[in-house]
Amino acid sequence: MSIAISHPMMTVIPAGRGIMGTACANISFGANRLPTDPIGILTLTLNNIVTGSSLQIESQDSSTVFHNSVVTGTTKSVTLQVYAPGSALNALRIKVRKGSVEPFYRPYETLLSAVVGAQSIYVSQIPD
Repeated sequence: MSIAISHPMMTVIPAGRGIMGTACANISFGANRLPTDPIGILTLTLNNIVTGSSLQIESQDSSTVFHNSVVTGTTKSVTLQVYAPGSALNALRIKVRKGSVEPFYRPYETLLSAVVGAQSIYVSQIPD
């Protein structure tokens, strides 16, 4: 898809979020990314998790849950979307808890800013 600039020297550019271009007379134009536009992937690895713990990854305002599972080993790798810079969806809250069967563990919670690439978190669960 493309858009046309109405000018004596017509320029055709791609129409899509994040695309920038220039027209004659040094006029710049572009389309900004929306906060909900994914820009890449975060591979998050959580280490030292107690087997059988529940894992939930959500936005810090708790409006969106990105991942929810029961961990079957001591390490869990999760792939998450990273959104346009400044998006509240990049501010993550990570919750880990083993509370379904004994031995029980206190809830573990930490915050993370999602960036494109890989990150690792050491989970420190304390017996309850």
